[in-house]
Amino acid sequence: MAFATALRENRQPFVQAKLTIGRPNDKYEQEADAVADQVIKMPSNDRSGIQRKCAECEEEELQMKPLGRTISPIVQKQSSSTASVAPPNISQSLSKSKGSGRPLPQSTQNVMGRGIGADFSQVKVHTDDNAVQMNRQLNAKAFTNGSDIYFNQGQYNPQSSQGKHLLAHELTHVVQQRNTIQLYRNSGSWNFGEKDIPPTWVEQEFANPRDKTTKPWIKQIDINFTSTIKDSDGNDTQAGTIDIVYSKNGHELSDFSFSISGGSIQVGTTDRGTFKVHRIEGFGYNSGKYSDLSDKEGPRKRYSKAGKPANMHYAVFYNSGEALHIGPLNESSHGCVHVGVSDAAKMRQINYHSVIGLTKVKVTKP
Repeated sequence: MAFATALRENRQPFVQAKLTIGRPNDKYEQEADAVADQVIKMPSNDRSGIQRKCAECEEEELQMKPLGRTISPIVQKQSSSTASVAPPNISQSLSKSKGSGRPLPQSTQNVMGRGIGADFSQVKVHTDDNAVQMNRQLNAKAFTNGSDIYFNQGQYNPQSSQGKHLLAHELTHVVQQRNTIQLYRNSGSWNFGEKDIPPTWVEQEFANPRDKTTKPWIKQIDINFTSTIKDSDGNDTQAGTIDIVYSKNGHELSDFSFSISGGSIQVGTTDRGTFKVHRIEGFGYNSGKYSDLSDKEGPRKRYSKAGKPANMHYAVFYNSGEALHIGPLNESSHGCVHVGVSDAAKMRQINYHSVIGLTKVKVTKP
């Protein structure tokens, strides 16, 4: 925690649209520190740091808990105990910097993506004079604005322990801020709209709170495991039903139910509990283990090339690495919930209408 002590002396902010300076050490800063601590402790040759819930999602396990959902845009600053407005020139400097910066090296993307459970291929790092000047004005080591991270002089050093911690901290803020904007999937996401069937099924973006009253969205997903079946390998696999409940805003579709399966005692059971959707992937999404890299493309090589199979179509993540996705009902997952191929259209509907930070997922079992 030596670096956490240093942060109290030179607090790094994260910046969002309104550029309001908020209180230091709030829950988002605390979570960013906790996630960064976790990343630092991961051995370089360890892909997880903890026991996997789902081998199909093995690189998603360290995905942090969902945050904020509708948090106010803020900048963290060391000396303030109450919120205040950031200087106007900061906003102007940020606007001028858009489109500049450089991407993270692929090796750094891999390490941070694995540790935090997110795709950082679109993140841009700024270390120029403009970034240094803004940080000096904010008395910061680094701050985040959307997918852009601005570092003070000498602070961007992912090869050192402190530099890696600082970068992981700021990348956590990138994910926190995404979740306030990217509620359905973002239109820039890989394979966005790939399986649209106009006019009924068209993948869209979702802006909270406006679209809560203007678009269909799923309020709750109830996963009820009621029995155990023998899967194709003889494993004692959880089986049951899923109930989809829409928010009643005048634009809802009909609620529906169907059969699903989950994990097993032998391979890994699906957790019970109440969660919220924190990540949504599209058609063609894969685990990092069960398909050849040469057959993949897109962020972190996780999407199948045209004509190639995929093992996590339409994945909707709700509990760290546990997700709903298309998978064989007669084959145990490692903790995920399988939706049969015959219900692929229903899984697409769940994917299109689940909302990050709003859609609740409740898992019950005997």
